[in-house]
Amino acid sequence: MRAELLKATLKSLYPIQRTVAIEGPPGGGKTSIVHEVAEELGIPCIEKHMPTMLVEDFGTPDMLTPGESFRYKLPDWFPYQGKEGTENGGILLFDDRNQAGPDLQKVLANICQARTLHGVRLADGWQVVSTGNRQSDGYQLTPLAIHQRDEHRVMSELGRC
Repeated sequence: MRAELLKATLKSLYPIQRTVAIEGPPGGGKTSIVHEVAEELGIPCIEKHMPTMLVEDFGTPDMLTPGESFRYKLPDWFPYQGKEGTENGGILLFDDRNQAGPDLQKVLANICQARTLHGVRLADGWQVVSTGNRQSDGYQLTPLAIHQRDEHRVMSELGRC
């Protein structure tokens, strides 16, 4: 029942690209449900597992391109505006977001709120979804900042039932 409610909610929020944060118990199917929704909508899902990522995975300073301004080399996985293959939209999924350190939380907050990475805009038609476990499940977690909780629709305690 809860899984179907989550799927229906994600599908209804996709057309407006509403950022969604899903919280629930470990092994509850949060990530699988997001992939199922993408498949049912016929769109790609790019998944990034936050606990294994480094800040550098979100881009590195570009020292080789001549110019007067500082730039970043964007990661290959980021679906930016104008990038080939991103025209039809998709879901950008950040899994286990609250197991990432504060430095990555800041980068993720910028993607979720401003829909940019280092000033480069996320492609139109892309929805940002993040998953995380609950503090009550005994995991060592970095809490989602209160301003992030207020900005995103947070769906709590949803699992496969």
